[in-house]
Amino acid sequence: MAKVVVLSGAGISAESGISTFRDSDGLWEEYDIKDICTAGCLETNRDMTVEFYNKRRLDLEDKEPNKAHKVLAELKAKYNDNIAIITQNVDNLFEKAGIPHDEVIHLHGYLTEVECEKCNTTYDIGNKKVEDSFNGKCPTCSSNKIRPHIVMFGEAVPMYDKLYKEIEDCELFIVIGTSGSVVSVDNITVHVEKSILNNLKQSKAIFDELYSKVLYKKATEAIDEIALDIENMLNSRVDALTSKLINATVHMRDYDLSGLCFEYKIDADSLHSYLMKIINEVDDLSEDEFNSVMTNLIVEFKNMRDYKLGDYETVKDYNALICFFITDFSYNLVKGN
Repeated sequence: MAKVVVLSGAGISAESGISTFRDSDGLWEEYDIKDICTAGCLETNRDMTVEFYNKRRLDLEDKEPNKAHKVLAELKAKYNDNIAIITQNVDNLFEKAGIPHDEVIHLHGYLTEVECEKCNTTYDIGNKKVEDSFNGKCPTCSSNKIRPHIVMFGEAVPMYDKLYKEIEDCELFIVIGTSGSVVSVDNITVHVEKSILNNLKQSKAIFDELYSKVLYKKATEAIDEIALDIENMLNSRVDALTSKLINATVHMRDYDLSGLCFEYKIDADSLHSYLMKIINEVDDLSEDEFNSVMTNLIVEFKNMRDYKLGDYETVKDYNALICFFITDFSYNLVKGN
C-alpha cells in the first residue's frame, strides 16, 4: 500500500473549468440534483438523467488538467507505488495529465464510462452521447439499458474499500479541494501520523485543527509546497535506509577485510544476511524505494572506490562489492518471491 494518499475533490478540477453541483451556474443550474443524481433516478427520470450526463461528458472534452493535476501526475510517475491518487471526481483530468486510468481510484465513477444494467459490462465511450456509441446498445449483450458509470447519492460505493485499504499503511494523507461533506476526511485523518488540508476556504464539515498543515488557497497555488512535503517524506525513508546499509557494510569491512574482497563465498553470504535483516526491518518497503536505495548504495561505493581508498583497500575490492549489490539483491528476493 502507498505511503502517501492524495484524496481530491471538486476543488482541484474547478480551476480547469469543471463546475460542481454547488455552483450557481453551468450545467447543474438546469437540473434538480434529486432528479438526476440520486438512487432511483434512472427508474423515475431515465431520459433526463442520461441527457444530463451526456451533456457533462461533452462538456468534459475540451477541459484540460491544471498545474495541480500535472504535478501530482509527475510525482506518481516518479514514486509510483508510494503514492495513491484517489479522487471523488468523475472527470478524466488526472488521466489527461498522464496517470494511467487503472492507477487512479475514482470513488464515484468515471464520466466517460457507461454500464450495461443487464450484463454489467462497463465500457468507455469517450465524450460521446450514450445513443451515439454502439447505437445506444451494450456491445456485449445488445441491451439498451445503459446507465452512466456514476455512483448516485444513496447508492453503494464499492470503491471506498480501496480508499480504506490504502489508508492502512498511509504515513501522509493529503486532502485537496473537498468540503468533507461526502467523504468524512476527518475520520481518516485521525488515523494518520501526518496530514495536509488544502481547500479554498474553511468547511463546516472539516475540523482543520486535526491536520498537520492547512493551506487555504487554490490547489494550483498550494501544489508546489505539497509536492515538496511529499518528496521530503518519501526521500527521508530512502536516505535513512541507505545510510544504515552503508554503515553496516563499512562496519563489516572494518571488522573483517574479507567481507569486502569476497575471497570466500561465506563472506558474501554473511554480508548478504546482515544487510537483508536491516532491509526487512523497514515496514512495507516498495519496489521504487528499494531501487532508489540500491542505486544510492552503488553510487556511494563507486565514490569510495574512486576517491576514498583506504590503506588495505583496492579498486578490485570495491568492484567486487558493487557487483555484489547489482547481482545479489533484488526486490523479489526481499519480498521472498
